[in-house]
Amino acid sequence: MKLARRAVAAGVFTLYWSAAGTALAGPAERVANAMPTCAWSDKLVAGPVAKLPEAFKLRAVQLPSGAAQISVVEGFRLPMAQEGKDVFANIKIEQSETDKFEADRETIIANMRWILSTSKDMETPEPLLVSMNGFEGPMINRAVLTGATLALIALFNDKEKLVVTIYLENAPPEKRAFSTKEEWNGMRDRLFIALTSCAAKALAPSPN
Repeated sequence: MKLARRAVAAGVFTLYWSAAGTALAGPAERVANAMPTCAWSDKLVAGPVAKLPEAFKLRAVQLPSGAAQISVVEGFRLPMAQEGKDVFANIKIEQSETDKFEADRETIIANMRWILSTSKDMETPEPLLVSMNGFEGPMINRAVLTGATLALIALFNDKEKLVVTIYLENAPPEKRAFSTKEEWNGMRDRLFIALTSCAAKALAPSPN
């Protein structure tokens, strides 16, 4: 599916879509284990990493035609927040089944298009394409600081068949780490930089 493109304000790059665990850990686990040690900006701190239960080997998403399923070989989740503030980001790191990865990608993009079509105060009528450090996928944002979730991003890594889903959360003004949409935009973009850079390093082959 064709997505719009967007230049990111933080740094001179365009968002195009990229601590290791043990040698036996799968790619999702390696990325998840790396998250607490990443160099996060804006005083963000990664919360505890939780492995998704075995019951979550499939997850459902909504499409115009009804519910559809996404394959999950292994999955992890963790929150990001400033100390004393509500959660800024909830992150899920999942590995698709190899032969279902492309179908999972199309289903996730279709779900995000459905969310856009049924939501108010969204920034763009189509998902934006963001890309960095080997990760690429759609992003949808609210135009104003309203609602429970301000953005939803799905980053795909083709080589490892990974799906990294980021929910950027809202909070009451006194409990959030930003005051304006411009401040939030900067935090969002810096989170992309740190997350994809850290994930790429976790997935890089170990030196001999």
